Amino acid sequence: PPEYAFGYKFSSGGHSHEFMTHDWEVQAAYTAYVKKYGAGALDEMKAMYGQKMPSQNLHFVLGTIKNKPRRFIIIGLLRSRWRLNARNFGWGR
Repeated sequence: PPEYAFGYKFSSGGHSHEFMTHDWEVQAAYTAYVKKYGAGALDEMKAMYGQKMPSQNLHFVLGTIKNKPRRFIIIGLLRSRWRLNARNFGWGR
């Protein structure tokens, strides 16, 4: 099992949410940060995943687990340079 579990707390539609991240790339980043920053790895993870990425139009890719189909988890993180909306996909013309 991983040394640490990572997740996000946020609000949407007036409701608070707390989702754990089950994205292997986040765990791989932590492993790389430990090698690069040593004892400062968690601080660097907080800076990247808690500050920098959310400021870059961060989107969560959500999924569920078979035995808990109503419990959502983050299975991926997506950053985009532009805001997602109907016009970007040709909808609503």
